[in-house]
Parts: sequence; C-alpha cells; structure tokens
Amino acid sequence: SFHDGSFFFEGYYAHRFTRALMGEFSLGIANRGSVTFLIDDRSNVGSVMVYSVLLHAKLYPFGGSGWQLQPYLTAGGGLYYARRSVQFSSSDLYYYYPGLDEESRTVFSYALGGGLDLPVSSQIGLDLNVRYLPVEFGDPLMTIEDYSAVTVTIGVKYLYSGPSKESDPNRR
Repeated sequence: SFHDGSFFFEGYYAHRFTRALMGEFSLGIANRGSVTFLIDDRSNVGSVMVYSVLLHAKLYPFGGSGWQLQPYLTAGGGLYYARRSVQFSSSDLYYYYPGLDEESRTVFSYALGGGLDLPVSSQIGLDLNVRYLPVEFGDPLMTIEDYSAVTVTIGVKYLYSGPSKESDPNRR
C-alpha cells in the first residue's frame, strides 16, 4: 500500500556566491509506504524508501533589495535511489536473512522549485521550499516506474556568515 503523501526529510549545505546566487548540496529520504509481496510460498512485508543526492543553484531575484523575506527559484539535479527492503517474512520452512529478496533502482534526473527564506536573527533562518522531483525508473520497482513527487519542506537553518573583514586582518 503506497501512500499519496509521505514524510520527507532533507538535510543540506548551501554556499552563497553572490547576493543573488547560492549553490546547494542536499541529501533527502522518503518512505513511500509498506509493501507485502509473495515469493514462492513466502509472504514478505517490507517498505520502499527513496533517497536523493542533489546539487542545486538557488537564484534570489530580489537579493540586493534588502527585503527580509527573500523569494528564490531553484534548478538542479542528481541521483535518486529507491530500495525495497524486507522486514518480515512468513513461512514455516524459511528463516529470514537480511538482504534476501530486496531490490533497488537508480536514476539521474533534474529537480525544479522555489521558496522563501526569512532570517529571524543573525544566525537563525526559516525556510519554505516547494520542489518537483521527476523520478522515473526504466524498470518497475514494486510494479511502479514513476516515483515523481512534489515536496513541500519547512525548515530551520543556521546562518553562518564567516569571519568579517573587520575581525580578520588577513582577509581583504
């Protein structure tokens, strides 16, 4: 049973190149739901997890405006990896071994999105991000090829500004 919605967790690192441009590296994970499938006389129960490793460019169209609330657009892509695992197996003659009857799929694809950044202090910021992730495998995983999704993430982030020119005499 796959869910229409899933919990998505993402961690990222972003580096600002200019006021209007950032680069971002992110790692994400989503549980697509529990699955039950039959192999020979065994009923296997497991789950399907989808992982993402992405690089993005973040463009702030109003980066030099001085506004607190900053809208942005993102474009990028990377690796999507999905894995079906088995947690339980039912059979009188079968003992479960980790890794048995598991399968995975991998694809490289793009990602597009946008969002809002709001600094609430000099080191803490809030983030709202909406992103389209087109994930289509050539081979079905649990009879499904298309794992595309729209993600909506809300987050808190640490804003590191680095040493200023005034506090570091070697930096000019």
